[in-house]
Amino acid sequence: MRNMIVVAGLVAGLAAGSAQAEWVDVSYTATLPNEAVYCEGQKNLRSFIGYVQDQDERGAMRMISTGDCRMTNGPLKISVFQEEKDDELITFLTPSGKAFYTLKGYVK
Repeated sequence: MRNMIVVAGLVAGLAAGSAQAEWVDVSYTATLPNEAVYCEGQKNLRSFIGYVQDQDERGAMRMISTGDCRMTNGPLKISVFQEEKDDELITFLTPSGKAFYTLKGYVK
């Protein structure tokens, strides 16, 4: 799966991160490209990253099929409002106002 390779490249240097990570408030608009993965919660995104790091495509796809994580079907305009200070995660709002988590490396 091409997306697994892209995610693996984005998380190659990503630390395991802890629940005590420090978040910084930001405010900017950006775009998620086609096939970017984003998740409903920080825990879900970290689980997805773990599946990718373990090369467990079935586990990663299960998270997408259950709706814990999603994949963009085309470019998606987002409003970023938080970044993890020492890691590679962001929190953003979709045009409908729902909050999700994704990797900074996806944002354009």
